[in-house]
Amino acid sequence: FYKLKYDDILIIMDDMSLPVGKIKLKTHGTSGGHKGLQNIIDNLNSIFLKRIKIGIDKPEKKEEINHFVLDKPIGDERIKIDNSLKIVAD
Repeated sequence: FYKLKYDDILIIMDDMSLPVGKIKLKTHGTSGGHKGLQNIIDNLNSIFLKRIKIGIDKPEKKEEINHFVLDKPIGDERIKIDNSLKIVAD
């Protein structure tokens, strides 16, 4: 519809495998289990999508993942993530 090239797309996403606030740039690759990214890959039919990952760390217990990802960060975590978003926006 928009006739975008893959190089025109930049995905900004959370990443539980990175410490809170850490930023990582990737030019392509699989979803690594990230359901939102997998949906984008499936719909665009390509793994060649640039992405900026912002670390959110992971919960202590695996069964808490859904709540952890969907809840808003608080305290120091919120400050670190907000600072990372400012850096990414610049």
